[in-house]
Parts: sequence; C-alpha cells; structure tokens
Amino acid sequence: MTRDREWIPRSDAPRIAQRLRERRRAMGLTQQSLASQAGIARLTFVR
Repeated sequence: MTRDREWIPRSDAPRIAQRLRERRRAMGLTQQSLASQAGIARLTFVR
C-alpha cells in the first residue's frame, strides 16, 4: 500500500510544529498520550 505524501518545505516545519503543539495542548493531550493513540513510541512522535 502506498500513501500519497505532500512535500512540506523545511522552512515551514517550525510553524507547523508550533500549530501542532498548540492544538495538542488545547486538547489536553501529552506527547505520550498522543503517541499511544497513534500506536507509536513517544520518541518517534517527538522526532
């Protein structure tokens, strides 16, 4: 199975990371809880 992936310019990465962080916190989720829900290790999520 292949997934279509959208290329994201590296220069946009900090802005995207900030938006994800704000959304995660607004939902009251920790990195660990979100990683668990996604079925991945927290370290993988952080990277």
